[in-house]
Amino acid sequence: MTEKPNFFQTLISGAGQTLPIAALTALMAFGTLMVNVQIQLSELKLKSDETLRVLARSEESREKALAWLKEEIEDIELRVDRLEGRN
Repeated sequence: MTEKPNFFQTLISGAGQTLPIAALTALMAFGTLMVNVQIQLSELKLKSDETLRVLARSEESREKALAWLKEEIEDIELRVDRLEGRN
């Protein structure tokens, strides 16, 4: 006679089959998470590099604008001096 397995034997037998599948699924999920994190990090690095380039360009533009304003101020001062006869 074959004995019918009781509830706990069935549970242990089923757990023995599902534990490796669960572990494999967990490893796959972890691997997917790591890939997603790497993608996000590379996108953030690209954005930070782009931001630094924009900041550098804006700094250069600011310096050029300041130099132009300085030249304009000097030109205006020369014109005022000429008009006032101080030249």
